Amino acid sequence: MEVLFSGLVGIFFAAALYLLQEGRPLGLQTEEGLLAGKRRLVREFERQALLRLLRDCGGNVSAAARRAKITRRNFHRLLAKYRIEPRGFKSVTEKSH
Repeated sequence: MEVLFSGLVGIFFAAALYLLQEGRPLGLQTEEGLLAGKRRLVREFERQALLRLLRDCGGNVSAAARRAKITRRNFHRLLAKYRIEPRGFKSVTEKSH
């Protein structure tokens, strides 16, 4: 069965589905409860996804947002939420221009 997802949320659910199919743990901590665990996992996933997208796109927010299939405005909102500065991902040659 093939499941198609789009955007960051889709990537998160696809990753969770893969882990479940492989029998691997999702990283939920029993004492925190399902909803709190879900919120924590989503935060961790979003932050890691933003960092990877920025790294892969050399700090280019427009390219990273396109790759994530979200608007640039929403990408900036997420960057602010996690206090991530895209300038730190620009290559040395781009910084000098």
